[in-house]
Amino acid sequence: MAESLLEGKAIGQQGGIRDLTERRRIGQAWQKREEEAKPLGRERAIFAEIGRIISSTLNIEEVYERFAEEVRKLIQFDRLGISIIDYENKTLHIPYFAGLEMAGRKPGDTLPLAGSTAEKIIQSRRSQLVNERNRKKVMSQIPTLLSYFKAGFKSIMMIPLFSKDQVIGILYFFATKPDAYSKTDLKLAEGVGTQIAGAIANALLFAERKRGGLEYRRQKPGGRGLRNGAGRKKSRVSRRSSSRAQAGRGIR
Repeated sequence: MAESLLEGKAIGQQGGIRDLTERRRIGQAWQKREEEAKPLGRERAIFAEIGRIISSTLNIEEVYERFAEEVRKLIQFDRLGISIIDYENKTLHIPYFAGLEMAGRKPGDTLPLAGSTAEKIIQSRRSQLVNERNRKKVMSQIPTLLSYFKAGFKSIMMIPLFSKDQVIGILYFFATKPDAYSKTDLKLAEGVGTQIAGAIANALLFAERKRGGLEYRRQKPGGRGLRNGAGRKKSRVSRRSSSRAQAGRGIR
């Protein structure tokens, strides 16, 4: 009977050890899930903030620095730039950048679309990751990339920005560190591109309508431009009059 009690006690201890081991395993699994979920929750929060910032105004220049600071929390870069495609004039316009400067790639600069990196992205409609390992291969397809490497950049990501199924621009990430970006970074960069493409399309449409409105007011009969012209004509007529009449008209 004593032996049976001892055996039962031993079995009970073994069962308790197994239960404790199982509880520890479950606890570790939950902890691992929570740790894995933290970066995802952080990424979602950053993406939401990026969307809020870039959609807060139709003048992207006002918030571009804040946008770049938020993006840096996701992806490190030495230069972050956006190029806008002008299909009508077959050019590439550079409205914004943050980080290191580069000759010929400053806000307001316009480049030919033909033969550019943007043209290749438009044709492929896919993002492009360039690093030391695939540099020669990609440069054989896009020779204009050489200018970026000459400027000191070693890693590049190029993300097409879509609006109504058309590439309206390119989002660029540059790093001076070799092999700075991975496929994970490329996915994050594509997420940023998706987040901002709509806001940039709206900003472009707003700017276009604003330019159109100014042009309409210039051409409209009785518009400001014509009134200014009439005023100048009246001034010329008044100068032919006597000095007293000229002064009187000037006061009016």
